Amino acid sequence: MSFFGRMFGRKDGGGETPDFEAFLEASLEGLRLQASAHQGTWRLGEEERRDLSQDTGELVFIFPDQARRGPSGAHCRLVLR
Repeated sequence: MSFFGRMFGRKDGGGETPDFEAFLEASLEGLRLQASAHQGTWRLGEEERRDLSQDTGELVFIFPDQARRGPSGAHCRLVLR
């Protein structure tokens, strides 16, 4: 059986291989960690408003307590009031 067949193929006819299930769970945990870090950094869910300029691709988050700008080249600007 090929490498991809061993990695992604079905062994028992009804489920994924143990290797694939472990790979999938590790991938999901990595995604959870990244999402949590971004939520903390960008304060996602705390904004009063979000605006997107379709002309420039700039995403603006509006917060009630302060003003700061996102990193250069990120096409994201934070406006905290």
